[in-house]
Amino acid sequence: MYLKKNAAEHNLDPKKIVVIGNSAGGHLVSLLGTRNGPTSRARVAAVINLFGAGILYENGSIPIYRLLGCTTPADPNTRCHKAAVDASPITHVAANNPPFLHLHGEDDVVVPVNGSRRLQDQFESVGASSTLVIVPGVGHDKDLVACGQTDGLVNTEHIYRWINAKLSPGAPCDSIVCGGGTVYGDTVYSGTDAFVSPYCLNVRSIGGD
Repeated sequence: MYLKKNAAEHNLDPKKIVVIGNSAGGHLVSLLGTRNGPTSRARVAAVINLFGAGILYENGSIPIYRLLGCTTPADPNTRCHKAAVDASPITHVAANNPPFLHLHGEDDVVVPVNGSRRLQDQFESVGASSTLVIVPGVGHDKDLVACGQTDGLVNTEHIYRWINAKLSPGAPCDSIVCGGGTVYGDTVYSGTDAFVSPYCLNVRSIGGD
């Protein structure tokens, strides 16, 4: 809302604000996208969620306890559970949500990928625009997720192409992630992608193939 209010000062188009976050940030941008309908002043144009938790009310953990300020999110007879349900993006998924792009490492043990699978299923069940990219061989690591490769193209380039397409409805998108559904990344980086930045090359050399 601050950015929209001060759009002219910062030379921004208030109708083309895309939010991105990883882990706890992914959870927050997912809430921002699912809780604010078309008439909300906090509405955003699109959401990119990197392995943020979509379901908080089933399994407790220290980060969730700290977020909610209570320790019984899985107990349906408690106010903590009600708060956890309300704080779960999956609860607010609707057909009129803005487009979502989720990226999640298949080997993530901090925020298991099954939660993103279920979140994607919920988006599909209501007919919302959403794509899930599962990155094999990667855990809870934003650099390895972003610098992984899908369909022979680095994931950061997929993100750029997806954003361009979503901000220009009807524009062509030469990316496998623009079609919706669940997409599986490449097991091994080919090293042939012309769009791999020096940063991602460095991330790959440190993280391994």
